[in-house]
Amino acid sequence: MTGWRFAGLIVFLTALAGCQNAARMDSSGIGAPCVADMDCRAGLSCFLGPPGARPWVDGYCTRSCTIDDCPGTSRCAEAWTPVAGEASLRCLASCDRVPGSSGGCRAGYLCAFDGVCVRGCLDDAECETVDIDPGTPASVPGSVCQMSSSRCLLPTAGTVEGGGPCTSNTDCRGPYGRCVGGTCYRQGCDLGGEYGCGPNQVCMGAAGDIDTVTSFCVNRCEIGTDGVPGHPGTCAPGYACLPREVDLRDGGSPFCWLPFSGSSSGSTTAHVGDACTSVADCPNPLGLGLCTRGICSVAYCGSVDLAGMDLCGPGGTCLRMESTMASDRAQYGRGGIRLTETGFCVHACTTDADCSNGTNCVNGGCIL
Repeated sequence: MTGWRFAGLIVFLTALAGCQNAARMDSSGIGAPCVADMDCRAGLSCFLGPPGARPWVDGYCTRSCTIDDCPGTSRCAEAWTPVAGEASLRCLASCDRVPGSSGGCRAGYLCAFDGVCVRGCLDDAECETVDIDPGTPASVPGSVCQMSSSRCLLPTAGTVEGGGPCTSNTDCRGPYGRCVGGTCYRQGCDLGGEYGCGPNQVCMGAAGDIDTVTSFCVNRCEIGTDGVPGHPGTCAPGYACLPREVDLRDGGSPFCWLPFSGSSSGSTTAHVGDACTSVADCPNPLGLGLCTRGICSVAYCGSVDLAGMDLCGPGGTCLRMESTMASDRAQYGRGGIRLTETGFCVHACTTDADCSNGTNCVNGGCIL
C-alpha cells in the first residue's frame, strides 16, 4: 500500500560527489565510502544514490532492508531524493540529532529526523537550487549550507509567525521558517531550543525528501470540529485535522496538515473497495480517503482519535496488518502509512466471491 505526498513539503538538502567525505561508518561497515560493491564488506553493496539523482558523496556501503534487521547500530530507513522521485529502504548509519551538528555524520551528510546519516549539502549553491519532487529545480535565494550540520537553512526572517499565511519562505519568521501550502511552519523543531514550537502547537514528523523524515511545528486541533468544510477552526483553509498517528514522531495530539491524499474532495456515492483513478472517485471522510492501486480506501480508521466514527461506511471494514518495521510501528512508503493498529478501510468479505476489482478476501477484507 503506497503512501501519500505531503503537498509542497520540500526539504532543502543536497550534496555533490567526489570530496572524500562519507557518513559515519557503523561497526558493521554501513556508511563507509565506496565506488563499487567490492569496496564494501561482505553482504553490503555500494549505494551511489537513487537513479537519476545527484550521487551520494563518495558512495555509501549499505544493503536493502524490509524489517528491523540491520547490523550493528544501523537502522532501516528511507533513502531517496526528490530528483528521482523514488524511495528505497536501506540500512543507514545511525547518528545523534543535535542543533547545529551533524550528529556524528561526516561532511556532506546530515543527521535526519529518524536518526540516520543521509546525503546533505556541501555548499550554499546546492541549497539555492532545490530539485522538487519530481519536477523542475526551484531557486531559493538566500538559503545557505550550515557546514557544521550539512543542513540547508533559510536564515532570512520575515514577520509571519508559525501558522500564519504566506506566499514564500521569506514571509515567515526565522530562524528556519518554511512556507508550506500557504502557511508558515518552523522546521526541525525536534532539535529543541530556538527550533521549538509555540503555544497550542505540536512538533509533527512527516516523510520528506532527502531528510528521510523531517519535523514541522503545526497547530493542534480537534477531530471533527477543525479542518472540515465550513469549520476550519484552528486549521488554515484547505487543511485537515489529522489523527495523531499520522505524526511519525508518535505525537500526542491531532494536528492541522494538508489532507492525507492531498485533496479534501471526494465522492459522496462511492464506497471503499470501488475502482478509482483518483481520490475524487472515492469517499474522503476527514481528508483521509485514498485511491491506492486503483482501489478506494480510507486510512487510519483504527486511530484512537477516530474512535466511534464510521469511516469505512456501508460494506466496509477496518483491516489491521502488522508493520514490516516493528520497532518504529511504521511502514515507510511515500508518507509513511502505518499498517498496525491504525488500520485502513477495505470492502468486507467472507470469501473471494465477495470481492471485486482484482482483490481477494484476506482476514475479512478484500485486498490486492
